[in-house]
Order: sequence, then C-alpha cells, then structure tokens
Amino acid sequence: MNCDRYAGKVAIVTGASSGIGAATARRLAAEGGTVILADIADEAGRDVTASIEASGGNARFVHCDVTDSASWSRVHDLALADYGRLDLLHGNAYVDRAAPLHEVSREDWSLVLDVALSATYFGVRTFLAELQRSGGSIVLTSSVHAHFGLPAHPEGCAHIAGASAGRRVRARRSSQHRCARADHDGRVGRGRRGRSGVDTRDDTGWPIR
Repeated sequence: MNCDRYAGKVAIVTGASSGIGAATARRLAAEGGTVILADIADEAGRDVTASIEASGGNARFVHCDVTDSASWSRVHDLALADYGRLDLLHGNAYVDRAAPLHEVSREDWSLVLDVALSATYFGVRTFLAELQRSGGSIVLTSSVHAHFGLPAHPEGCAHIAGASAGRRVRARRSSQHRCARADHDGRVGRGRRGRSGVDTRDDTGWPIR
C-alpha cells in the first residue's frame, strides 16, 4: 500500500459511522488523507474517528443530517475554515426500511428517497465548486440492486436506481471538470463478508483512485 497517496488531501465521507463509510474513512486516513466523517450516529462516528486518530491518522467527526441542506452548509463551512480545501466527497449515507411495497409507510418511503436522492443533490450542490478548484472527485455509493429488484426492499431499490441514473447525468455534466465518473467497477459486501468476498470491517474492497 502507498501510505502517502492522499497526503495533503481532504475528504468528506457521509454515512461514515459504520460499514463502507467507516472502512473508507480508515483507508483514506491510512494513506495520509485528512478525513471528515459525517453522520447522524454521533457516538459511533466519534468511536470510528478516535480509532483513526489512535492509529496515527487525521480525522474529525461532524454531525450531519444529509437530508438537510443547512447541515451540509455547516460541514462546508467547517471544512473550508479548518482545512481550506476539499479533494473528495464520498456520498455513502444509506437507510433502509425492509417491507413489501404495500406495507411501506409514506414517511419511510420519503425518508429513504431523501437520504439517497436529496442528499446527493445537496452534497453535489454544496461542494462541486470546491472540487472543481482542487481537481477533486465525487464518489457515490450504489448497488447492483439499481439493476434488479428485491421484493422486500422496494424503496431501497427505487432510491438506488434513481441515484444511479442521476449519477450518470451529473458525471456527464461534470466530466469537463474531472469531478465525476459514472462507472460501477467496485464491489463491496456491506458490513460483512458477502458474495464479493470483501470484508468491509477491515477494508473497502475497491480501488481508491
């Protein structure tokens, strides 16, 4: 591993208190980056941040509700005030309400779509200019379930498909600034050893470019 690949660079990872987000934050910090962990799970987020710092990494936790534009603005102001730049935005926040479609409440449906679709909109709108200036990247976690559905997760499949379609549009519009790519070349088992054989408790399982 090249341990200084991200030296001098600053990353924001949402949904960073567990699973893929926590693994990504640890990997970026291990490779020399400064990582801002953003999540609503404050205690778990602070624990992950403390573990990164105990390993010699640079990390900071900030409470962020990705469905709230004001929360994004606070993260933006903190990042620029403390670090003066941003090189990577990893949109990884996720919520699921497993139930057949006719049993999903309106509140749960709206929450799941807000966490995926509205959060992506807020994040890109808030940080695109900074990433253009630094030549940075936007990475948005998706799933194979954007392409085939699960009967018990209709709202989850809908939000993943919507986010994936939006990602392709944003990548086309942002490609001139080298801020986005619309590929799907990474496979990660979320929080456990899955079909891909990747254990995200220890590593992300996909190449960080």
